[in-house]
Amino acid sequence: MNLVRDLRFAIRLLARNRAFAIAAILVVALGTGATAAVFTVVRAVLLRPLPYAKPDRIVAVRVDSSRGTQQTTLTTQEFQAVEARSDLFESVASYTGVDGSLTGVDDMEILSAASITETFFDVLGVTPFLGRTLTLKQDFGPQFVSGVMISYELWQRRWHGDATLIGRHIEFNNIDAAVVGIMPAGFSLQFGPGAGVGRHVDLWFPYAVGGAATVPCCPAIARLRDGVTLAQARGALRELARGLVAAHPGDYRTGTMTMTATTLPEDLVRDIRPALLALTGAVVFVLLVACANLTNLLLTRACARTRELAVRTAIGASRGQLVRQLVVESVVLAAIGGAAGSLVATWGVHTLMLFAPASMPQRDSVTVDFRVTLLAIGLSLTSALIFGLVPAWQVTRTDLTASLKADPAARSKVTRGLLVSGQLALSLMLLVGAGLMARTFLTLTRAPLGYQPERILLLRGQLAFRKFPARDQLIAFQQRAVDALAALPGVERASAMTPPMLHDILIYRRVALRGDTPETATVTTTVFPDFFRAMGITLRDGREFTADDKTTKERTPVIVDRGLADQLFPGRSAIGRFVLLSPHATSEQWAEIVGVVDHIRLNDVRADGLAQLYVTAPHRPSTDVTFVVRTTGDPRALALDVKNTVERLGPGRPAHVAEPLQDLVDAQRADTRFALFVLGTFAVLALVLTAVGVYSVVAYSTARRTREIAVRRAIGASPFHIVTLVVGEGLGWTALGIAAGAFGARILARSLASLLYGIGTTDVPIFVATAIGLGAIALVASALPAIRAVRVPPMLALRSE
Repeated sequence: MNLVRDLRFAIRLLARNRAFAIAAILVVALGTGATAAVFTVVRAVLLRPLPYAKPDRIVAVRVDSSRGTQQTTLTTQEFQAVEARSDLFESVASYTGVDGSLTGVDDMEILSAASITETFFDVLGVTPFLGRTLTLKQDFGPQFVSGVMISYELWQRRWHGDATLIGRHIEFNNIDAAVVGIMPAGFSLQFGPGAGVGRHVDLWFPYAVGGAATVPCCPAIARLRDGVTLAQARGALRELARGLVAAHPGDYRTGTMTMTATTLPEDLVRDIRPALLALTGAVVFVLLVACANLTNLLLTRACARTRELAVRTAIGASRGQLVRQLVVESVVLAAIGGAAGSLVATWGVHTLMLFAPASMPQRDSVTVDFRVTLLAIGLSLTSALIFGLVPAWQVTRTDLTASLKADPAARSKVTRGLLVSGQLALSLMLLVGAGLMARTFLTLTRAPLGYQPERILLLRGQLAFRKFPARDQLIAFQQRAVDALAALPGVERASAMTPPMLHDILIYRRVALRGDTPETATVTTTVFPDFFRAMGITLRDGREFTADDKTTKERTPVIVDRGLADQLFPGRSAIGRFVLLSPHATSEQWAEIVGVVDHIRLNDVRADGLAQLYVTAPHRPSTDVTFVVRTTGDPRALALDVKNTVERLGPGRPAHVAEPLQDLVDAQRADTRFALFVLGTFAVLALVLTAVGVYSVVAYSTARRTREIAVRRAIGASPFHIVTLVVGEGLGWTALGIAAGAFGARILARSLASLLYGIGTTDVPIFVATAIGLGAIALVASALPAIRAVRVPPMLALRSE
């Protein structure tokens, strides 16, 4: 009954003090709602187990070499060397993402496809829903593929769950193949960055690792043997890499090569982990600021009621009863704030997913459910119990009857000041983090790409290789398609390239001046005439390719970037000079440099990458081609016309959806934009809470000093002197908070290092500007109550006392 009476009294009391109640409820709702929203995202991405058997035993093998760091693709000889280590791995598999389509039917459909080695599903520990897995012996026939597996979703969407589909033939990429298995519902690939294959694959077909030993081609995943630790596997792979370099020095003449293994769950979040950890740290700071603010509000409220509590003590109330009453009031605030916090959490999850990178792992599994509501309410109640007890204990620990004669403000002054300093320190850390991310995003958007992505449309498509058996037929069709696209209204220029830009697909090649000179690793791109003008790439010397350029054994025309030209021919013009392509190939092939262009960021907008070499389509024809269309207006408006134009020419397979190049560029900046949004939002939230906290503390302290201020005014003190006196006390706590925050901001900046670009972790202008801005806000919040106090006539203030 006592508890019910306390509850009713708390509700009546809060109803009479609506300003205090609304402020406290908003603080609780914002702090707990933001925390619950972030926890929902972090739980789905970092904590949810992968849908494979013992996922911590599955590793992804990556390579550091002259081709770049943390590369997913191994050469054939590297993959086979890893595959041979049966003492380390139960099974080793490879995979390749490809463009796919259902053909031979009236309504052709573009699919996501992947070619896999027959041990692929053994490594993942996944079995089909129906049928069997792929094998080379049964499913790799004279026409390249004779058996395929499909996803459960494609089976339902296209064949409506017909169980008789197993064993029946479908036409995939103009190849007739039998369906041998159907994967379980919801199966997806959870691989790390650079994997080159999408999460959702519609169709699988087998392949065998082979081809040139030194050509990067084979991503590798493996399952550790029982008893083999990750550290042991990493040590063995380092030794394996050293052995390969020693055994094949000609293949690694441009530098060393190392291998490492990373568990699949760790590899999956390799790129997004820093952003999520920053997100987690930011919301923890906001929660702490909110808790400090709540404690300050409750402490201020309790101090204002000191005489009331003293009277209740005088008439027989025990200390336990007083503490219980104050805690019940905190719990009522927490319950209401928790309910509001669940709404904030729901909105927060949706907002975070709106700004989250499309490449975020397990993004589809981030959902708002009852656990978010329970978490928000649980956090609010916990905060209320912990931070409601602090002011209750503070106010009731002294002789309350003496408080009828004494001013209680001094007893809680230090506590409230320390809480304000803590809020300021946390806010400064968040503001510095947001400032660093803002500078990073600004620097990244201004970084020269080497091309002009605006108004460029990319259309990727794979042609039916059986329809174009001769390379001349293939090139002629592709050139005909380029000409048809160039003739479309609204198209300024058109060309084509292989492989596509910004898609984690690179073709590596080495060049040298002679067979006995040092080699240089390059990325090779096949382009059609007018490519550089269509892309907006500046030609620095020489000429572009023309339709008359022919490839012979004695001469292959190539265009190089400025970096490669300066490296091979420092201080001299590279035009007309010859280089040796693939120096260790069975037959020599010499290339004549006919042009020099600017270096471009071909695969990663954050990194320059290797030197670049461009060859003509006749030199390296491919059925996988990306058409490049520069439009006169919005490229999206021409997407359907561009797609239809290529399909009407009869390539035998549907063209993929056209996408603006600017969208691909923006997607690579998405993680920075996400971190900027999160840190910026939470920094503003913390700043508002801190400003409110500083204002409330100074306002309460000033209100308790009304008599003192009136006396000072009566004996001749100027308003400026009194304002300076009051503000000085607030600025003391401000200085302490800024000093502590600057120290913590340096630690936070180091944790954000992997997300920064073009700036250091100790960017002095950001630190100084943030400290000055926060100090100015604290100054205003301190000055307002003082200015309001000195405007009250001294006699009126004394009379009210």
